[in-house]
Amino acid sequence: MKIANGFITKLIIFSIAVALIFYFVEPYFTGKSAYANHIFIQLFLIIATLFFHIGLMRAGEKSDSAFIRFFMGATGAKMFLFLIIMMMFGILNKEQAFGFILHFFIYYLLYTTFEVAVIYKKFSGMKRTS
Repeated sequence: MKIANGFITKLIIFSIAVALIFYFVEPYFTGKSAYANHIFIQLFLIIATLFFHIGLMRAGEKSDSAFIRFFMGATGAKMFLFLIIMMMFGILNKEQAFGFILHFFIYYLLYTTFEVAVIYKKFSGMKRTS
């Protein structure tokens, strides 16, 4: 299956831009808001975004209703999974919890916005029949 035209390239460029922004902004995160291993959060969200996009493209090939069902279901499941990850980290690492959750949430917002923007651009101009 061919992954959407140029999606991986866009994801890599976006991820490099986000990494550069965090490289320059990270020194301003001090005290509890700092989290040194935030690159692992970014790598996790890159992989999650890629799998979400692949599933979305497969569902979009079937029908509009399958696309909508997958998008709504996967978005809800992804949000719930990420909430569990943040809660478990907070329970197991109370000292670093605030910094981890802050970074995770920022990355989540950035990658979700990216995903929605790419999907919107791809499907807004298409005339669908089904």
